[in-house]
This record gives sequence, structure tokens and C-alpha cells, in this order.
Amino acid sequence: ITGINWFDAAKWCNARTEWENAIRGRSLAPAYRVAGAVYKIGAPASPADLTCDFGAGGYRLPTSAEWEYAARGGASGTPSTYPGGNTLADLGWYDANSNGAVQPAGGKTANSLGLYDLAGNAAEWTWDAPAGSPAQRLLRGGAWSLAASASELTSLSGETLSLRLDRSGFRVARSISLALAAALDAPDLAWESGGDEAWFAQTAPSHDGSDAAESGPVAPGQSSWLETTFTGPANLRFRWETSQRQALDLFRLETGTGDPILLTGPANWSERLVELPAGDHTLRWVFVRDAASTGISRVRLDAVSVTPATAPTVTTTSAVSISGSGATLGGNVTADGGRTVTARGVVYSITPEPTLTSPEVFTAAASGGTGTFSVVATRLAAGTTYHARAFATNHLGTAYGAEVVFTTDESVDLAGGTVSRQRVIESGDRHVFHFFLASPRHADFSTIGGAALRAELFDEKGTQLATFTGNGDFSLRELLFAGDYELHVYRGADGGEAKGYTLTFDVATEAVTLPDAAVGSSVLTQSGVGRYGSRVGQVLSLASRNAVSVFGVATFRNGGTLPDELILSGTGGSTFFAVSYFGEAGNVTAQMLTGTLRTTSLVEGDEPVEVTVSVEPNRKKLSKKKRIKKKKKKKKKKKIVTLKRTHVLLIRAKSDFDPLRGDEAAIMVRTF
Repeated sequence: ITGINWFDAAKWCNARTEWENAIRGRSLAPAYRVAGAVYKIGAPASPADLTCDFGAGGYRLPTSAEWEYAARGGASGTPSTYPGGNTLADLGWYDANSNGAVQPAGGKTANSLGLYDLAGNAAEWTWDAPAGSPAQRLLRGGAWSLAASASELTSLSGETLSLRLDRSGFRVARSISLALAAALDAPDLAWESGGDEAWFAQTAPSHDGSDAAESGPVAPGQSSWLETTFTGPANLRFRWETSQRQALDLFRLETGTGDPILLTGPANWSERLVELPAGDHTLRWVFVRDAASTGISRVRLDAVSVTPATAPTVTTTSAVSISGSGATLGGNVTADGGRTVTARGVVYSITPEPTLTSPEVFTAAASGGTGTFSVVATRLAAGTTYHARAFATNHLGTAYGAEVVFTTDESVDLAGGTVSRQRVIESGDRHVFHFFLASPRHADFSTIGGAALRAELFDEKGTQLATFTGNGDFSLRELLFAGDYELHVYRGADGGEAKGYTLTFDVATEAVTLPDAAVGSSVLTQSGVGRYGSRVGQVLSLASRNAVSVFGVATFRNGGTLPDELILSGTGGSTFFAVSYFGEAGNVTAQMLTGTLRTTSLVEGDEPVEVTVSVEPNRKKLSKKKRIKKKKKKKKKKKIVTLKRTHVLLIRAKSDFDPLRGDEAAIMVRTF
């Protein structure tokens, strides 16, 4: 056909698409639109207003490159001057042989693809504009009125797209791979189709409500195939259905590995999952009609997805509940890799990066599946550093999570007073040492070696007693009472290599309390300071003439290194003596007599606590009249004298921490 311009050719492509939909029961999408509407009439204001959807299944003009590819014979074509060969007279009509007019199609030799009149006769409109001329479109292949050079494969000629020329016509194309890729929802795959009827993209019916691929209307004894390629391992999913399927019709998927997969089942959309191994695969869906079938039957394909299949994805969680012989380990399988996870667990070893095949590796296994899991590692060696990795296995392989490092606890026997441990600590690891003290001790924990260490000391209730938050060697000095303790030595996650250090425990110095009671006539003249547990050398003698009141001073100290409150007591008076005690707060006689007077917490070197002791003799009961003989002839006289009596006061100081420890002093009062 000649005398048709570029716009007419585009409208005719859309018309053929709609005609074929009506006649053949298809639903091809028209390729050309203006402002979103199917292009049917008139000419747009600008060529740019006319758009082409190359992913649509409808008819369209070929691009200049597509036209030339077909003219050269496709991928198997051989180099030539003209489409199909080097002698134009055998291939097409041009000014030397056309007799001045267009000739019926098919009168010359076809090219290797069976396409006629690509050289000469009617020049053919293409989609593309010549470089720098947007108001023109390329005409390819020469024409009956043009010289032989216009028919050469390298020749390009542009014409105004609104012109109707007696030498210009057109040839139509359809997108197969692009349209099928869009219809099948697999834009990253390249598609081919063939057989007695090629597959095509259509808009209804479909599984996703948008579009789907459909086999050609295969008659009995015919077949149609659809094909793509990709590299495995991968998981293939797709939906399919049949239309008016007969019992003898056959629909199968050929994967190149094993027997074809027969696709049978209900006529509505069915889903299928196919797991494909590693390697290159050519997938071909084939629809075959038995010769004994009747009528027309089709199959459709939609929602095709190919996802790479891999080993699972797994992470390792930190070790918890660490003891001297066990720990709880675990991980999280965040993705199965597209295949069922059949096993998961944790491998651990004293060497880095353990795997299931490593020598001297231990395995704590859980069941298969995805998500978080935990396992218990048992029979571990105390004070030993382990490297652990979670693993997950599907039939494509085993994957491992990142390595975590943990060290089991160690119990240290400090009965000898001093112990050392040499250790190597990894980045982010923590070493825990347990120890027991049978009595209060002055403890010193220190390291040498230069590792960037930190430390924490805890009692048996989990209370933190001391901490070192620097990054280096440390020294912790603490007064510890009897009981169980934990010393944590740890290192920040600095990413550096393992570092060695030596840790020394020194608890050789016992912490004791030494209640110390002393007496004297004043604070400056105390007797018995520094004497413990005996009255010897700790006695104050006071003499009372004529039953006059006397005073002494008692002082109380703690001569030990263990802070302690002292419980003070003293004896009271008698018939002949009244005793009173005075402390900083005033009269404390009642507390001294009942043994309830307490000092604040005292330790060696603190100022003593003072208590003044007042002893008042009972003058009335200690006085007596005595007759005195005089010279003769004179009367006898009477004189009042004081009886000799002695009273001893015991002054005591007892430890609150250890009630069996105490000290005693005495004040002895004599009257005369």
C-alpha cells in the first residue's frame, strides 16, 4: 500500500489490534495513545503527543533498528549490501526495473527470514526521527522510484510524517518479549515464543486484574510454547489456567533438569512453585493439543517470579547464663533462602570461626525452621574462652552468623591468701571470677599486661561494691566481709586483637576489730591503751578522803582495721558508793548499766570516745564516831572517822561485729 502518511500508519496499527481482538477473541493492548486515550482519528498537534507503549501486545511500527535487524536476517543473517543479498534486481523493485510504478508484493526473492519487499517497491515508515529532525520520520528500504543506493541496508531517509507519498508504505511489528515480560510481571526476564501459534500479552482475563500471557488459539494437533532463561539456584512461582481445556490436551513445564512437570488441575488460576538447582536453565511452557481434541483451547500464564535461592540468613545472639561449665547460646534465622531450613543450632570451639566440619568443634542443635532459637552448651571447661556461631542449613548449604566470644566463669580458691591468673581476653569479652572469704579481709585485685581492661566487684546479692572504668591495668582495694563474691574483668568491643593480662588476688591481710577500753584520771593519763582482752595494766586507783567524790575518765577505741561499733557497759554503785557516767550527750548512766550505749563506727586511728565516771561515797554510811582517851581527871571525847571501803567498777567495750571480742578496764575506789 502507498499514499499513507506516518499518522495513518499508527492509526491502522491500533485498528488492526482492535480488529484482531474482536475476530480472534484476543485482548491485545493498543500501542499508540494520545493524552492517555487510544489513538484513532485525526493528527495530534505535535508528534511528541503521540506515545507508543513498547510493552503493549498490540501492533505498531518497528523502530529503525528493529527494521534493520529483520532486514539483515536477524541473528543468523550474513553480511550483504541489500536486504537478502547483493543483487538488487533479484530482491526488489527500484527505478531501473519498476516500470515507473509500485508492484504487487512478493514478486521478488525474500530474505533469509522469509520477508519480501524489504528492498525497493514501497519505502517503509519506522518509529524513529532522523537525528536533529523531530518533525520527520525515517523511511527504510528504498522505493520503486528511487535509485539502487536508496535500498542499501545502510541508507537512511527522512520525510515529513504528515506527507502521503506514492512511494511510502509501512510494515507492522509486535513486541513479544517486552509485552510478555510486562504481562507476566517478570520485567527482568527475556521471553521468546513459538510453535504453531505464538503466545501474546493480553489484558483479560488475568490473575492480577491487569494483564497476562496467553497461548495462541491452538487447534487440535498443534502446539504453542513460551520460553525464558535464568541462572539458578532459584525458586520459580507462577499462576496458570486453561480455557475450554479438553481431556487430551497437555500443558507441561520443561526445566532441563529431570522429567517435564505436568500442569494439571482445576481450570481456574492455580499456583505452582518449582525449586531449581544451580546452573543455567531454559524454562519452556508447552501447550500441546491432541489430534483427537475438538474446538479451540488456550492456556494462560501470570504472576511469574524467579527469586534467587541461597543458603539461609542467620545471626548469632550473645551468650547468656554463663557459668563455669555451661552457657545458653542462640541465634535468629531471619531468612530461609527460599528453601526449607532443615537444621539450625550453634557451633562452638576454643578456636576462632568454628564450622560444623572444624576439628574439635562442639554442636548444640535445635530443630529446623526460621526465627529465634536458643540452645544450652554443657560440659564446658571453667575459665576458658569459646568462639560460637549460629548456623542454619537448607539443601543448598549451611550459613553461619557472625562469631560471638564468651568465657566461662572460674572459681578461685583464696585460702592461701594470694593467687594469680594469666588470661587472654578478646575484644568485647568478659571474664568472671568467683571466690569465697571465710573472714573479713583487706582485698587487693590488680592486673598487669597493658590490656584495655575494666573491672566490677559484686557481693553475693549482686550489689556492685567497686568499679574501674578506665581502659588499662587496674587496682581495686576493698575491705570485704566473709561471703561469696564475683570479680568481673572485661574489655570494650574495640575490635582489636586478643590481649594478655595477669590478674593477682591478694586477700592475705585479715581485717579484725580490736575493742580497746582504757581508764585514767584524765584523757591525757589513760592506762591500758593498746592492751586488749585483759584487765592487767588497765586499772585506775582513786582514793577518797573523808568520803569526797572522785572522778575518772574511760576512753574507748577500735585498734583494728575493721570498722566497728563498740557496745559500752559499766558496773553500778553499791550501798556505800553511787556511780554516774557522763558522755558527750550528757548522763548516760542508764545505757552504761544496761549495756546499750553504742559508739559510732570506729577504726584504727579514729579519735576515742570519752566517758566520765563519777563515784560519790555515801558519807553517812561511811562515817563512824570514835572515843578518844584524854589525860586523867578530864572527860573522854568522841571523833567522827570514815570507814575504809573499796569499790571496783568494771568498764567494758564489746565488738558489735564480733560479740566475742571485747576489752575490760577497772576503776578501784578506796575510802579512808
